[in-house]
Amino acid sequence: MVSDVLAVLDVGTCDVTAAIGSISAQGLVINGFGQSPCVGIKKDKIYDIGACAKSIGTALLQAEKEAGIKVKDIYVTFSGFGATSQNIITGTSIPKSQDQITLKDINLLLHSCQVKARSGDFDIIQVIPRQFAVDGSWGTGDPVGKKGRHLEIEAHIVQADNKSLINLKKILNELRFKVKGIFFAPFVFADKLLQPAEKEYGNMLVDIGGNTTGLCWFHRGKPWLTTCIPVGGEHVTSDLAIGLRTSFAKAERIKVNYNDGLQEAPALSEDVVQDQDNPPKWLVKEIVEARVLEMADLIKTIINRYGKGICPRELVLTGGGAQLAGLTEIFAENIGLPTRIINLYNNIENMPAKAGIAGTIMEYAAKIEAEDSETDNKFLTKLINGIKNVLHRTSN
Repeated sequence: MVSDVLAVLDVGTCDVTAAIGSISAQGLVINGFGQSPCVGIKKDKIYDIGACAKSIGTALLQAEKEAGIKVKDIYVTFSGFGATSQNIITGTSIPKSQDQITLKDINLLLHSCQVKARSGDFDIIQVIPRQFAVDGSWGTGDPVGKKGRHLEIEAHIVQADNKSLINLKKILNELRFKVKGIFFAPFVFADKLLQPAEKEYGNMLVDIGGNTTGLCWFHRGKPWLTTCIPVGGEHVTSDLAIGLRTSFAKAERIKVNYNDGLQEAPALSEDVVQDQDNPPKWLVKEIVEARVLEMADLIKTIINRYGKGICPRELVLTGGGAQLAGLTEIFAENIGLPTRIINLYNNIENMPAKAGIAGTIMEYAAKIEAEDSETDNKFLTKLINGIKNVLHRTSN
């Protein structure tokens, strides 16, 4: 059963956003929203717990004040934290005394996958079944209730830096919030933005944030690769500030106003007079494209390394950094894949743009609660039916 009130927190590398709302048959309603600059995170790791706690506390307090209620339970998403993934395959024999595969068998296999994936530097965030095999036949769907002597599973394991996760949970605990679930934000966005057919064919979502870019590649309907690279939109701003010898604030404005002008670079013998407020477009383009090409090269390297001979069908760009002019063309040309942009921001009147991100996370949290409730109901139904069968045999 989905909670009457849902509270979500997104800890990005640049901003912290929080929202309180509910989801009903009429749709999503956001009653309170809060936002604060993310301080205390550097190179996608939490390095200053006190500063980070203040940022998180400010965003949550704003959301509670606007919603007019206090919340205790919260779903959390994050970007960065060195997120990575593994696809683990394991199997087990079904006892001869057991006439069909049960939920307990699947849970045992999921636990076995987690044991295989454990690392001293990473904590497991999510375990998502990709596919099952009964007696060597893959793609059998939900195996519960089916007959077979051997069950196998391929699971997608999402992990992140354990120190950052411990610090994040510590902050929320000190703020007296209980974490109901924690997820990698680009994974949540991919689940929402990619259509079922796109997930089946193998699209990759590229979420370009401030200091990191998250990747989530689906294949045959399920996540195949989840990871992040340490490059984002703020690196472009920093490059502009250095290259144009201007302030970070002015560099950000230049980046926002940047477009593909046709102004050509002057000959090397000409003197270039730099106006910090109105730099030549060719110079801005040169600086921006150098960093974007680095990002494209990193994504291409990851695809080649983990693709095992396959490639995504399409790249779908989102996030604040994806708004940069000319980005799709550079990615398409240098990675060699069709590329498009999809907007994740909010278009609801009287709500901040980033409320759309919080709304997406809220919808995902509701989906997780509904799936957990369905699983519990299935287990309870099977348990009751089992008890009824035992009583029936006893009475006879």
